Amino acid sequence: MLKPITQQQREKIARYISEMTWQDKLSQVQCIMGSFRTTEEIKEAAAKWKVGSVFIGNQTKERFREIADAAKDADVPVIICADLVHGAGSRMFGATEFPHYLACAATDVEDSMKQMGEITAQEGRAYGVHWTFGPVVDLCLEKNNPMMHVRTAGDDTQRVRRMSKAFVEAVQKEGLMAATAKHFPGDGADERDTHITTLINGLSREEWEQSYGLIWREMIDSGVMAIMGGHIALPFIDPQYEEEALRYKGPRPATLSKAIQLDFLRGELGFDGLIVSDALNMVGFGAHIRREEYGWRLLEAGSDMLLWTDPVQDTPLMLEAMANGKLTEERVNDAVRRVLELKARVGLLDGEEAFPGLPEETLAKNKDIAQRVADRSITIVRDVFSSLPMKGLKPGAKVLTVTAQYEEGYRNKRDEKDLVFIDEELRKRGFQVDHLLNPGEGKLSDQMKEQYDAIFINIKYTPRYGSVRLYGESFHMFKGSWWVENPKVVFTSFGDPYKLYDLPSLHNYINVYSNCEVSQRAAVKVWLGEIEAAGKSPVNLDN
Repeated sequence: MLKPITQQQREKIARYISEMTWQDKLSQVQCIMGSFRTTEEIKEAAAKWKVGSVFIGNQTKERFREIADAAKDADVPVIICADLVHGAGSRMFGATEFPHYLACAATDVEDSMKQMGEITAQEGRAYGVHWTFGPVVDLCLEKNNPMMHVRTAGDDTQRVRRMSKAFVEAVQKEGLMAATAKHFPGDGADERDTHITTLINGLSREEWEQSYGLIWREMIDSGVMAIMGGHIALPFIDPQYEEEALRYKGPRPATLSKAIQLDFLRGELGFDGLIVSDALNMVGFGAHIRREEYGWRLLEAGSDMLLWTDPVQDTPLMLEAMANGKLTEERVNDAVRRVLELKARVGLLDGEEAFPGLPEETLAKNKDIAQRVADRSITIVRDVFSSLPMKGLKPGAKVLTVTAQYEEGYRNKRDEKDLVFIDEELRKRGFQVDHLLNPGEGKLSDQMKEQYDAIFINIKYTPRYGSVRLYGESFHMFKGSWWVENPKVVFTSFGDPYKLYDLPSLHNYINVYSNCEVSQRAAVKVWLGEIEAAGKSPVNLDN
């Protein structure tokens, strides 16, 4: 159940709304990108433009705190949000990063999500974040979807329900942070990417209700405080534009659909929290309307908070839309009320915050917990020659590690980095380690069978824009037969779990589901037999 608003909070919200101008109200429903703004620009956005929210991503924990403090001069408290989807450290450098969501789901233990949720709220709030855009509750139904795989809890509806519920309840338990289930009405049923185009969840009503529908109803029943509307069409609810001239665009995304967000999500499913739009700069949204329409069209269609606006541009345009009758006072007031209720639920309307950070020993303890989750997440999918684990390796053995990764299209700054912690762990154990990144054709040969005691081929295809199919520099190493039926060679995926689809002839294959530091360290333990590969695949790999 959604956390109730107290009478005192309700009165304060009513007072805030009564004292706001229409410009203030239209700024209150806007969330700006704060990562690339200076401290002075953040102060101006909060005090002059009176934005309701600031988003931060990929900054140090100290910089998170600076940005949050800079936003404190506003008349109405500003809510700070971030994509803390697998631990605060997933976007806050220096905080605890858990394995990717799919890896946590592979443990098949709700306690993994519970621990991650509690630590995310603790660390996030300590450095200024009140609201996370997680969990991702989409289903990984399409193996070629480039964004979902490791960001989801898999393709099994019941596991996604269990794991996501555990995360939501843990994040929100102490009132430190609001969770956001995303992306309504459900990503992962289409192989495309909303950053590039509007996705279509083409399931029938019956199919949707037995999959995504069960998950969304669970999220609402669990009291999730916010839901993110995706740039995703749901044709069984909203099949096409009324205007004949616009039908060439295909069905409209949820973010532009009253039928999907107001009639279905609010009316039929009964969600009474806040709806936040996915980002405005994504092509899956922007391809449908002109830039000057962004703000008022999102509000009109049911969004209460608009993600990554420009208040200097968007506030006057939304005021103009109100003056022209395109946007009603009732819809604006409803959105503002829901924004203020979200702030009340995380204690922002109750007085000054005092969260000075966390001691290093707390962060160290939290990282140990994340490591234990990673240690029980790994799955050995195939081992034809029973060569795993490689217990015969002794200190002094010579090993080669090879990373196959794409060279562009990164979604997260961490993803551009090589798998450096693997080599660190192997050297700790006394091995001689050579390393290659995307070696070209002919760089690996049959001679390596004699040269190395073990060769670890590490495939790192994490979420990215466009495609996760094997291509470019990363596939040249597989040319020739140097690796075929060689029991010294171990193949491990540190991202997309479907790489046996691209490389079906591999004689062994391990899914780690994550390229995070703790996942790299866990993989080495599994290779060497120090821990069991206890993970249960959250995705169906049959055929």
